[in-house]
Amino acid sequence: MIRSLLAGLVLVVASLSATPAEANYLFAVPSVDMTARINPDASVQVEYVMEFANSGNGQTIDIVDIGMPTTDYDIGTMRAKVDGVLVTDIRRSTYVTPGVEVHLGARSIPRGQTGTLTFTFTHPDLVYSDTTDKELASFRITPTWFGEQYVVGNTDLKVAMVLPSGVEPEQVLHQGLKEFANKAKTGEGTVVLFHWPSVRFTGKHLTGISFPRSSMDRVVDVSRWELLVKAVEANPTLRLWLFLALAVLVGVTFFRFSGGTGFVVFLMLGGGIAVFSMGSAAFQILGIPGGIGLLALNETFLRKRKNKYLPPIAEVEGGGIKRGLTAPEAAVLLEEPLGKVLTLVIFGLLKKNVLELTKEDPFTVRVRDPFNFAGEKKVRRSNKRRAAAREEGVALRPYEEGFLTIIEDAPSTMVLTDLDFTDKLKNLVRMTADRLSGFDLSDSKDYYRLIIARALKEAEAAVPETEKAEGTLDRGLEWILLSESAGDVFDRYRYRPPWRRRYYYGGGHGGGGIKLPGGGGGDKGPGWTPGVGDAAAGYAGWAENVFGDMAGAILPGDIAGKAGGFLDLSGVDKVTGDILEAMAENSGSGGSGGGGGSCACACAGCACACACAGGGR
Repeated sequence: MIRSLLAGLVLVVASLSATPAEANYLFAVPSVDMTARINPDASVQVEYVMEFANSGNGQTIDIVDIGMPTTDYDIGTMRAKVDGVLVTDIRRSTYVTPGVEVHLGARSIPRGQTGTLTFTFTHPDLVYSDTTDKELASFRITPTWFGEQYVVGNTDLKVAMVLPSGVEPEQVLHQGLKEFANKAKTGEGTVVLFHWPSVRFTGKHLTGISFPRSSMDRVVDVSRWELLVKAVEANPTLRLWLFLALAVLVGVTFFRFSGGTGFVVFLMLGGGIAVFSMGSAAFQILGIPGGIGLLALNETFLRKRKNKYLPPIAEVEGGGIKRGLTAPEAAVLLEEPLGKVLTLVIFGLLKKNVLELTKEDPFTVRVRDPFNFAGEKKVRRSNKRRAAAREEGVALRPYEEGFLTIIEDAPSTMVLTDLDFTDKLKNLVRMTADRLSGFDLSDSKDYYRLIIARALKEAEAAVPETEKAEGTLDRGLEWILLSESAGDVFDRYRYRPPWRRRYYYGGGHGGGGIKLPGGGGGDKGPGWTPGVGDAAAGYAGWAENVFGDMAGAILPGDIAGKAGGFLDLSGVDKVTGDILEAMAENSGSGGSGGGGGSCACACAGCACACACAGGGR
């Protein structure tokens, strides 16, 4: 038997059913003529005239399965003839859904013989509104095709469409299909012809026209959304890709939300997505932008949450402003990135000459000898360091001592980003929160934003006066770095921080052997000139790079004791795993071949009609 496929929507994907091993159909289809007569009530009468030439090696062609556009077909409208002789055994197909099977009976085509099948049927609701022009109706259809393994040779394929009365040839649009051959006025009315003179009859051959809607009594109105859903429903490959894309979007969002926990929950969620995806193309279409939106929303909240590391503070509205915070403490209050907070602490110690720079890239420092008491016990070390600070005229903050201890206990060649300052930063955040208790946080934040703005304004005013600029920039260094406009003022003066100037004047370690990226190294002037390829673009750029790099010296999410996501589902994973393990332990204590096929209809840009069929028996 032969399985045919009639499909009529653009983007239709028809899969021929698997053929049992004993079937060995092999035939040619020298010519196929399909005529579609469009009726004013939106129904279409379809007539096939198909010439078969059965191979000498092929089995007898005894049944032809023909798919229908929809399940609304009526077998009572169908007629079939073989070489002009009527055959009446037409049944609902057991292989094609929706479709029918025509039993040729005594008119079966033996091997080595030829025969012509004529098959007609009338199908309702195949003419649609044209979504590109409300004044037009649209009809699309593709004739049948057969499995590649059954067909030999090429086919002369013609598709003729007969328009309702009153439609003139010049009013018919062929929708840009290159196989359009001609349109003319005939005794039946205007006819449009599509022609493939020599084609492999093993795939779809789409045809489509638009014509005046006024010639119709009715059309099937369809929206662009309905067309899109139908198009996706008819394309299993596209549906698979949409499912995979949706699964990835949901997976990334879920594990970002849960901080990498909840694998078992995600498997159940993925199963639900699979069920809904198989059942609804609309769910898949809406799921992609919805998934992107959820991912973006989750990332936005995660980013905001990442920056908020201050613990709850017993603030008092109208409780006044907390004055006297250092720049790093103010940065904590303003919840600046922790890499910037850490860098401000290091820069402050360099500025005080407690630390000295040993390498610019990667950023490496050491505790100067007067302050270095590595190996001493904690209390003794602290006492000696404070005594040294008094002798040097330096004020050490309590939180700074912890950072100094980490640096002096590390090898002198250890890069700062390889050290772990998490606990010391956590201590700085806690101490700052304690200092803020009982004050008005909002007013305090506004106060320190004003200090930052004032430091920047003073620096900008001083830059034109070279003699005053350096001292002004030095005094406000850490505050200026908290401004988004720091780069302009630093680069206009070509600023070099105090710990760098010491090398130029011979007072620092290394006798000037260190220089900023692209810097002038050995000049004696007040500033330095960046090289042509200097990515840091001066001191401000270099400092910004350090801010980012220093984030590597902090364990992510550990400062405020928060996990990476919003919800920890690791407990659910453990409980579910235990249950599955228990279930596994408890559980431990021929026929003939066949085939089937299905199809769906869809169209894009305009409305159309379709049908489909399977492969063979």
